[in-house]
Amino acid sequence: MAKLAFISFLISSMLHARPEVVATSPAMGLYVPIFDVNGVKTWEITGSTGEVRDGGLIAVSNMLINRCGEDNSVIFSIESPQANMMPSSNIAAGDGLVLLRGKNFVAVAKDWKFFGKEKKFVANRDVMVVFDENVAEFVTP
Repeated sequence: MAKLAFISFLISSMLHARPEVVATSPAMGLYVPIFDVNGVKTWEITGSTGEVRDGGLIAVSNMLINRCGEDNSVIFSIESPQANMMPSSNIAAGDGLVLLRGKNFVAVAKDWKFFGKEKKFVANRDVMVVFDENVAEFVTP
């Protein structure tokens, strides 16, 4: 099916017609790198499948979002078995489980939303955070 859609696109392009691509099944092996104006990869989004739904929503299975540093290291990552991405507003969200990993912490939660532009993560249920550093100076008895 993918070969047929690509061939239709090429033929339409050669005839100067406006091609129309309609997804009839989920895309397999989703991989979307995002680069800044200098060509440095800043984000990386992967998933087993991605399916476009109404309103530009993309349902992604086995989603992984990596925030990349200048040296291509991972600053933080967000993993979820099932997530909805809204590219127009730069938001990812899900009702089910999510795993958020940073340099010094790991968080697990349900019913979550990530606001990419603001780099803000909101978790509403069953939240657990584990810090991998000494927090004794921040905790008062």
